[in-house]
Amino acid sequence: MFFSALLALTLVQPLPFPQYATVGDLGGDQNPISVGASSVAVDVVIAREYGGLVYWRGPQRIPLPKWQDAEIPNPAGEPFFSLGAVRPNGTLYAEDNISRSCECPFHRGKTDILRLRDGFWSQVDLGSCGIDTDSYTPHLYKVESDGALDLTFYYTYIIDNDDIGKGVYAPVAMRLSGGRCTKLGDFELRDAANGYAVGFRGYLDGGLGPTIHNNPDAQRIVAVRVYDGTLKQLGRGEALAVAPDGFTVGADGPTFDLHMGIYDQGPWCCPHHPVAWDSRGREIPLAPQAKSGVAYAVDSTHRVIGMLVGRDGRHYAFLWQDGKLHLLDETVQAPGWRFEGAYRFTDDGAIVGVGTYNGIATGFVLRS
Repeated sequence: MFFSALLALTLVQPLPFPQYATVGDLGGDQNPISVGASSVAVDVVIAREYGGLVYWRGPQRIPLPKWQDAEIPNPAGEPFFSLGAVRPNGTLYAEDNISRSCECPFHRGKTDILRLRDGFWSQVDLGSCGIDTDSYTPHLYKVESDGALDLTFYYTYIIDNDDIGKGVYAPVAMRLSGGRCTKLGDFELRDAANGYAVGFRGYLDGGLGPTIHNNPDAQRIVAVRVYDGTLKQLGRGEALAVAPDGFTVGADGPTFDLHMGIYDQGPWCCPHHPVAWDSRGREIPLAPQAKSGVAYAVDSTHRVIGMLVGRDGRHYAFLWQDGKLHLLDETVQAPGWRFEGAYRFTDDGAIVGVGTYNGIATGFVLRS
């Protein structure tokens, strides 16, 4: 077993962050890391408020070119990008972070999905999705091995509260493959594999919805899984990753105020715990005794990795395997390291995450 091998031999490859960069909310509902081949990309925060992207091929950090001459650099002098996803073959997809000027004061800006190839960016054509990208902005969460893009489109304007419960402004999950776009449902997509897609949707009190996610009203958040055109609601919480057989992981959580969550306290304002849902939709608690936590990734053997918050308020990376929970800090012998969050598996079974090495924030690839 992989974890037993870790006890005998552990190799930790550090991925040093630039001095200006820190990783955002480790407890959020969005995976800050994507991997493919020997490539790793991490969403970072620059000067506490600016988005940035750090990209490695193997141990080498790759500088990212500008997308357009008019692009304004961030305070570190580099172009603004945020993470889209990394295709399994290593191709990087990113999102530009520039809000276009607009006469509409309540518009939240527009995002382009970009692909890096031969040292240059090109814009992904989303025209076949049939969505007005002046009103809806796309976010890319997964690139599958065949090149299919799995996205969520968000309505970008402030919505009148009277219209929120109608569902017409709900997030839209789409799959773009071979130049054709297919609607998967009205929900926030977070991962996809082998025909499955998972994520979550919100409902206002009284069951109206599905609603949008950028409004100040309390919502009941429900995890969802889609397969063969059928959407199944799994129960309260957020589904964040799925195995090829449909085994799903994420976090549970009560109704919470998303306005407070997004703008004041990060995406989670209430207790939440890592959970899984099996192929029949039955919930499996992964760490019921933890103060809180999130499961971020699952592999084909149902190994699960994620982050827990301890009673001391610190973050701890975990691995759940064969019904047992392991904290990497307690199991992996790696002097100088603290493993704070585990976010992705590589194709060969390594764990990619974020921690500290001798007190300095550092990404890691953990192999046995």
